Amino acid sequence: MQRPDAPTKQLLLTALGFAAVALLFIAIGADLIPVPDGFKKTTLNQEERSQHRHDILPNLDGLAEGPKEQEETVSNDSLIFSTALNDSIADTLRNIYQLPNGEQPLDSASMVMGEAPKTVFYGDTTKKERVMLMGDSQCGGLRYPVYSYCALNGHKLLATVTWNSSTTKNWANSDTLDYFLREYKPTLVIMCVGLNEILSSNMKSRKKYIQTINTKIAASGARVFWLGPAAWVKDMGIIQVIKDENGSMFFDATTLSLDRAEDGRHPTKQSYRHWFSHAAAYMTRAGVVDFSISSPFKNMGRKTVNVEITPNRQ
Repeated sequence: MQRPDAPTKQLLLTALGFAAVALLFIAIGADLIPVPDGFKKTTLNQEERSQHRHDILPNLDGLAEGPKEQEETVSNDSLIFSTALNDSIADTLRNIYQLPNGEQPLDSASMVMGEAPKTVFYGDTTKKERVMLMGDSQCGGLRYPVYSYCALNGHKLLATVTWNSSTTKNWANSDTLDYFLREYKPTLVIMCVGLNEILSSNMKSRKKYIQTINTKIAASGARVFWLGPAAWVKDMGIIQVIKDENGSMFFDATTLSLDRAEDGRHPTKQSYRHWFSHAAAYMTRAGVVDFSISSPFKNMGRKTVNVEITPNRQ
């Protein structure tokens, strides 16, 4: 048999190289091997959003702009938003949540999870929860450690719904909460709201709003656990009301020392991890959910959904 000449050998090697690269991308697409840090796969296509349309956005941090296919669109023209904030889903191809200096709270395997004590969960370790994280802008930073603890312990973070500038009134007096409970059917809702009510003094109405939120979640068949708010100053009573209404299903962020981002209000990304690592230890100890495995850190990648609701400034 005649040996291939040098140009033919070069062509064969080149073809084999392209085939190897193609197989690599196929393996990544099928999740047979992990995606390298800095690369994330998505299937979102930007299109116009109407005021009463919920576009389910995946995590797209760090992606270069380029053509993307539609992932999921859920239309609901009957949504009744709060009169205080007339909201629409953010028109974005990336996670809008940023620290004031423009820094994204991106995950990194080297980030410190916190110094929370390791605990043993004495409940049913075979029960795997369907978790939703919902609330105000604090959820933008919390969703990373929440995902990590869910993934490490066999639970699933279905979605994070971040309603920027929202209050307990917004969540109680609109059907936004009902909508997402109906769409995702969680078994455990982690509610984090109240940062925009730190200086509010009318606690009688806040109590009713919290009760309404709890009633809606219970009616869906889910349990609710409350986080925060991570107050940057002494509050006017909102934290005590959340405590009173939720008892052991509440973790008080003011028991921790949290560094602040440049806005002076939101925690830094490391402090979000520190905060939730202690909350996760408490939830495990209290028998709420098994978050006993706290490391190694799990990168969020493309495996969860982020929905961001922003005030309509028009």
